Amino acid sequence: MRSHRLLPLLITMTGLAGCAAPVIMGAAAAGAVVATQDERSTGTMAADESIELKASDLANRDPQLEQSGHLNFTCVNGVVLITGEAPAREPLTRLQGEISKLDKVREVRNEAVIGAVSSMNSRSQDTWITTKVKSRMVAEKNFRTNRIKVVTEHQTVYLMGVVTRHEGFVAATIARDIEGVKRVVKMFEYTEQAS
Repeated sequence: MRSHRLLPLLITMTGLAGCAAPVIMGAAAAGAVVATQDERSTGTMAADESIELKASDLANRDPQLEQSGHLNFTCVNGVVLITGEAPAREPLTRLQGEISKLDKVREVRNEAVIGAVSSMNSRSQDTWITTKVKSRMVAEKNFRTNRIKVVTEHQTVYLMGVVTRHEGFVAATIARDIEGVKRVVKMFEYTEQAS
């Protein structure tokens, strides 16, 4: 398949991705389009996606986590968010330490809970919340949605990205107004200093 046919798909997936399914960009044209939407460089985006894959691989190598856990990894600018469920604290703590040693990882935020794996109904509800948040962001005038990753787990919405303070405020306000959202966690890096 030619790269120009992939371009709309890559743009859509990159703009709507906010989960553990990273997109690896091969085409230079796709990287250029995405870079105009995201404050991160193309190299940083590729590094973040690589970190997500490596974190997932580390979790899959742990028999306890692989068999009885459900973990997701999202990385923006070297900051890794772990969400989902783990069967016990010890393997999760060990995994967090292993991820923190990966190249280009600056911080690991462990938001996973200890307990049974969430039901399909719970995950579907989280997916629906994420869809509604992203849809509202797309509808917001003069709002660059591709700069923000939205992750929902247990009705908590995590917002990640390199944004202006105004964009962060608008994104958090949109997320808080969505029915079913219990909590909003801002994990932004801001492009300007606080005044």
